[in-house]
Amino acid sequence: MKPRYVAAWVTLAVAFLAIETLALLDRDPGGDTLSELIWEIVAIPVLWWVAAGFLFWLSIHFLFRGRFDDPRDWFRDRDN
Repeated sequence: MKPRYVAAWVTLAVAFLAIETLALLDRDPGGDTLSELIWEIVAIPVLWWVAAGFLFWLSIHFLFRGRFDDPRDWFRDRDN
């Protein structure tokens, strides 16, 4: 692992937690949390399909540890 990328991901996670916490503590409801933003975006049918495709790819990516990211690697034996 490269330390600068680990630091960047940790920074992103901390920023996300800070923003989400502030949004949850806000007394004025509506449109401030990430989930509310996502629901507004996927209300547009084309973007719903884009989001569904991205989540499908992300699931496959994590489930198979990136094996299907590059089509040239799909049938290559990783043990050799």
